[in-house]
Amino acid sequence: MLLSKFKKHISEEGIIADGDGLVVGVSGGIDSIVLLDLIARVAKKMSLKIVVAHVNYNLRGRESDRDENIVFEAANEYSIPVEILRKKPREGKNLQNSAREIRFKYYQDIASRYNLESVATAHHMDDQAETILLHMIRGSGLRGLAGIQSVSKMGGLKLIRPLLPFSKSELEEYAKKRKLKYEVDSTNLKSDYSRNSIRNELVPALKKFNPRIVESLHSMSIRIASDDDALGMVADESFEDALIKEGKGLLSMSRAPVQLLPKGIRYRVMMKAFERAAGSLKDLNSDQLDKIDRITLSKEGKGSYRLPSRWKFERKGELLTLRRCKTKCDR
Repeated sequence: MLLSKFKKHISEEGIIADGDGLVVGVSGGIDSIVLLDLIARVAKKMSLKIVVAHVNYNLRGRESDRDENIVFEAANEYSIPVEILRKKPREGKNLQNSAREIRFKYYQDIASRYNLESVATAHHMDDQAETILLHMIRGSGLRGLAGIQSVSKMGGLKLIRPLLPFSKSELEEYAKKRKLKYEVDSTNLKSDYSRNSIRNELVPALKKFNPRIVESLHSMSIRIASDDDALGMVADESFEDALIKEGKGLLSMSRAPVQLLPKGIRYRVMMKAFERAAGSLKDLNSDQLDKIDRITLSKEGKGSYRLPSRWKFERKGELLTLRRCKTKCDR
């Protein structure tokens, strides 16, 4: 039964521990309702502190209101506090990203107010497969092919996905046996977005070649994540070996230990350096890493290249520097 598998998974992987405080994101759909039911069933024995969070984007009229009512009723049935936000995301090409930003900012706010340390979302094995396929189509590296992780960080919070090893069909069977009430998002049936097209068209097509494609992609992601972690550890050690100085708006490294590394590790070292200097990897892409690498290995012994957020990469002999410009970097 799913409950016993769920208990075993969260215990063995350390995803949820006794006494944890969780914000549980619940949309009103089958996945999040199953997640809420499972967590509610283990909550008392594990002494969990739980708050249900729901965002009504008001994008589907009465459907959105029905989602909200389902969540409110479910939380009340389990005697769990519920927080509901009604906010419409920005219209346009990045509607989904806007909705996600609203949702996670709200989760962080709730966690702060209730003094909770984790946020639980209902991503499952089928979501994992869709994510990996989306990243493959876009030409992702190992990190993208590792897909969604069971545990990651979101600001100062732990973001957990306790349903990741379980398929959509398992959740549907569980919901049926438990007679859970949930709503169906009609927009998921349309192929307006890339992810919906992958779910509704690409995955069914791939199942003709491999009926267990979802499980196969999930297993692949676990192996790739393990490799990615190992390479990351090597890159972290190599970065520390090369680091000379870091401070506000400036980071410098020695070229000598960097140039001897394999290309894949060199790229990771530069990504680590940029992340340490700029605070994030936002907008740093593979073309920019290619340019940095060429300057690093160049026989000319010097060069520079402008990077996102007014950062600039410079090489002077054996010194590699990331510097934040006061204005638009020297044109």
